[in-house]
Amino acid sequence: MSLKGSRPRLLLVEDDRATYTALRGILNLRGWDVRVATSISDARDALAERVDAVILDLMLPDGAGEGLIADVRGRFPGIPLAITTGLGDGERIDAVERMGVTAVLRKPITLAELLKVIGGA
Repeated sequence: MSLKGSRPRLLLVEDDRATYTALRGILNLRGWDVRVATSISDARDALAERVDAVILDLMLPDGAGEGLIADVRGRFPGIPLAITTGLGDGERIDAVERMGVTAVLRKPITLAELLKVIGGA
């Protein structure tokens, strides 16, 4: 996890400004150091640094998030990885769940379910 005395780092991959602004504020208050990425490209850049948890919106402006799941798991195999989505495609959701994510949360998500997945800071 994080180094003693430092805040755990969370990568929030979300393109909706209202959503990432709210989540960043709440999670900062909960002790997380939150980095926001609004695209797959930005998220891949952010994964060059250590992260302790990831929240990933499945649909992003430059593509689908499934490729990022593999990137996160390859670099940080044991960290919490929460997928958020408004998709209703059950087959796709099942495939995402089989990729080793911690949880798939259907939008609108609740803070309680998100905190249960990523844990406390």
